Amino acid sequence: MSRRLTNFRLLVVDDQEDQATLTQGAFLQIIPTAQVVRVTNGDEAIRFLASCTDQEWDFPQLILLDLYMPHREEGWQILNAIRALPAPLNQVPVIIFSSSTHEDDIQMAYQLGCTSYMVKPMTYEEWLDYFKALKTYWLDTATLPRMSYTM
Repeated sequence: MSRRLTNFRLLVVDDQEDQATLTQGAFLQIIPTAQVVRVTNGDEAIRFLASCTDQEWDFPQLILLDLYMPHREEGWQILNAIRALPAPLNQVPVIIFSSSTHEDDIQMAYQLGCTSYMVKPMTYEEWLDYFKALKTYWLDTATLPRMSYTM
């Protein structure tokens, strides 16, 4: 098995337990060796990312950030906080995932520095298809730097 798959770490930032459980289950069905870390708010997300440096852990390769937590302003604040972190923490790709198809949300997400914007699938099968595509692009096609914090 590829080292990229066995050491893959995903940070999920979502305040809704059912959505987070669905996301984690579908993701692990596609990449069963991945480590999925879930946090429920911005403070937890920033604390987790900081712990990656404090504990000398590897950073997550991707962050899935729910936009409406429960309001989009919190999603924007979290994205801004991640992008304001020192390098290399601020370079982790952030995928906004939301039920919103509003053009204003999509535009703002990219303006604030998201790497990609995804509309949440409606069914479990669609989640599986999404994560298959995500795996194909982010793990099999794109080359991501190995990010570790060094002092």
